Amino acid sequence: MPVGNQRSNVSMTATLPVGDVNASIASPVQWCPVATSSNPIASIPSSVLINACDIYRKKFPVANFLHYPSLIADISTNSSSVDSVFVASLLALCARFLPEHQLQPGEIYAEYARVQLAHRAFEGPSLYLAQSLVIVSLYEWGSGRPYKAWMYSGMATYMIQSLLKTADDSMEHNPDEFHASQIQYEQLVRTYWCCFAQDCELSSGARQHFALSFRQISVPLPIGDHDFNFGRRASRRLMPANLTRDSPLSAAMTIDHGLTIVTRGFDIFVRILRFANESRRGRTSSSLNTELSPQKTWENLKEELDEWRSLQDVTVRYPSTSAQAHVALGYGELFAYINLLMHDPNHDPRVATNLEESTWCEAAIEELFEAAQNIGGILSALEASGASVITPYAGFSVFVAAHINMYGTVSPRGYPGGQERAEREKRGNFAYLERLCDFWPVGHSWVYWTGFPGLFNKLTV
Repeated sequence: MPVGNQRSNVSMTATLPVGDVNASIASPVQWCPVATSSNPIASIPSSVLINACDIYRKKFPVANFLHYPSLIADISTNSSSVDSVFVASLLALCARFLPEHQLQPGEIYAEYARVQLAHRAFEGPSLYLAQSLVIVSLYEWGSGRPYKAWMYSGMATYMIQSLLKTADDSMEHNPDEFHASQIQYEQLVRTYWCCFAQDCELSSGARQHFALSFRQISVPLPIGDHDFNFGRRASRRLMPANLTRDSPLSAAMTIDHGLTIVTRGFDIFVRILRFANESRRGRTSSSLNTELSPQKTWENLKEELDEWRSLQDVTVRYPSTSAQAHVALGYGELFAYINLLMHDPNHDPRVATNLEESTWCEAAIEELFEAAQNIGGILSALEASGASVITPYAGFSVFVAAHINMYGTVSPRGYPGGQERAEREKRGNFAYLERLCDFWPVGHSWVYWTGFPGLFNKLTV
């Protein structure tokens, strides 16, 4: 369906009061006064909120739907104009990264957001509410509550679809107003695609049906970050069906289109992971073409994966391009996400097709080992550059890489650098997961399973 935008229906203006948020951005005060239990975001200085926005922009590039120039301007001018639910959701996710401000625990802000969302989500859709649902979903996943995360994500998806339908009507009946509201429209588009990526991220290859199907979606893909931030209209918008080698608009995509790259990457990743899980169980997923053999199904998925990689400019590929180059441009974390997907060991066809080990060449195993090394390499490079990526999805990637490196320690043939390198990579993976636990409770389950000898022995048989 075509979509457009309607300013009044995608307004970022809050309908509930924020409370006494009256601190000046120029204030040097860093400590946040204790707020009331009914409104934990009261009296938080504007400078702290701006810092939280910056943390969100850097740490969660996969949910990059905020127009930071206008958001920061709103907070600086009148922070009470920013929806209280959105502020609480943002702090729930980002307070852990702001210890210098002595904020309350994230759960305090999360509970406030949950209560408000329970009352307001059914009153009518708004962009702030949809984005708050996405952020709360990220919080719940990191807290080790995947079902809650999935439910909040689903609510966000349907809310943003409602807003897009209203925008579609506006584009048809009020084209002048639509063209004057491109920033709001792009936020709708980006929030929609963040919902899509989150749906993929949360399913992690599980058997539930996808809420969305990439190729059949008629919502345009996000424009470049530069056009978005400067409020410029793109001359042409890329549609999901056009994201192929045959489209000149898809060629040599740079980090400026990182959100589109990541979104498509998640779509491929989750279907490969689901296929791998179903193949291990000896059953065919209902979402796949049951008329195709497992080998043919894998070949089709591998073709999509290779095409996705071919559309990317060399500047977004690790290790061909260094992580430090993107850190210098402020894109370090997004660069990491693209390459965590690109090098994900679940792309290994030997696992996906469930064929005998002897039928696969050594090159495939070496590719698997190399992917695990690259995951550790890019995260270490970003850590050394002061742009560490400590998020649930990065933790999941390291969890998978840890098992590949554990396999390399007991079967080092073909492992680049041999058994000593495999041991070093494994220790690095374990250290990362231990650190992840300091930020995200979900990390404890991954630490447990990497240290569970029965599971590893089963994987290495």
